[in-house]
Amino acid sequence: MSTSEPARAPLFLVGSERSGSTLLRLMLDHHPQIAFHREFDFVVANVSDAGDVPAVQDYLEWLETSRDVGFTIDPSLDYRSLVDDFLRQKQALSGGKRHVGATVHRHFNRLRFLWPDARYLHLVRDPRDVARSVVQKGWAGNIYQGTEMWIRAEECWDSTVEHLAAGQAVEVRYEALVSQPEAELSRLCSFIGVEYSTQMLAYSADARQYPPPDAALALQWRRRLSAEEVGLVEARTGAVMASRGYPPSGHPVPSIGRVRHRRLLTAARARRLSTRIDLFGLRVVAMDMAGRRLGIRPLARRAQAQMNAVEQRMIDQEAAGERAPSANIAVAGRAPGRGPETGNGAP
Repeated sequence: MSTSEPARAPLFLVGSERSGSTLLRLMLDHHPQIAFHREFDFVVANVSDAGDVPAVQDYLEWLETSRDVGFTIDPSLDYRSLVDDFLRQKQALSGGKRHVGATVHRHFNRLRFLWPDARYLHLVRDPRDVARSVVQKGWAGNIYQGTEMWIRAEECWDSTVEHLAAGQAVEVRYEALVSQPEAELSRLCSFIGVEYSTQMLAYSADARQYPPPDAALALQWRRRLSAEEVGLVEARTGAVMASRGYPPSGHPVPSIGRVRHRRLLTAARARRLSTRIDLFGLRVVAMDMAGRRLGIRPLARRAQAQMNAVEQRMIDQEAAGERAPSANIAVAGRAPGRGPETGNGAP
């Protein structure tokens, strides 16, 4: 595919991490006419909120610290042509499927500066389940901090959708996707402009760590979170949660003043630091912190490379069916874990 031909109206799956984006991405990528790439955040991470793009050389140096970009990089291209070429490569690897897209979790409000005609699939999941899942993954130290990814993503969506034309975006609810997959996928296919294909639900053949959609995966917070934890999530996400159509639980919602807010986040950061040390080792975490805080870029890059290697090994284990991507999904040949899955309480 010629580099002079830009990708036309690419598709972007946007929303918070732990919202089911991998599941939906696999479904889309298995459509005969849709090629869908995994996380694509690295194309907008260095674009400003005003649309200013980075110098190519600076970007290429930064990409060296980004895990598994997965594309051939042509340093002769300018920035816009380079990131557009990534989509063309994905399309070419798919055999030239008609539609191409990718998943973006952060800063997706900047995509419009690169692809003005892009179309968006906004995936939203109940924030109580997202926060719970974020804590499960070790990305937050408690359920209160676990809400932050969802809040940032939904705020980003609000700043994105106001710039879009009618018919340029569609909302997808995780709960509907896992409980009525054929109906939801048919609706999405209509938005994209293709016929629904049963191949979209055959993804497990290539990703055996992801079983078929299961309605039991929706609204797990009702069983997995304590009333106190639910209250903490609702205290922090309540107004936005309501605007997304998720009703309150009826549990008491605490008043979180400035002092308790700080105390909750301080405890979460301490626990998160402990988790990172357990995962990467004290030396690598110390290198990372020192490199970033003191502006020692070679040190920070070295630490990032070592952390990337650990995370890539875990991803490879998931792909091989040796590690479950979530506590709710069983490793191949085993029953799902039934250990504690809550936010570890509130201090």
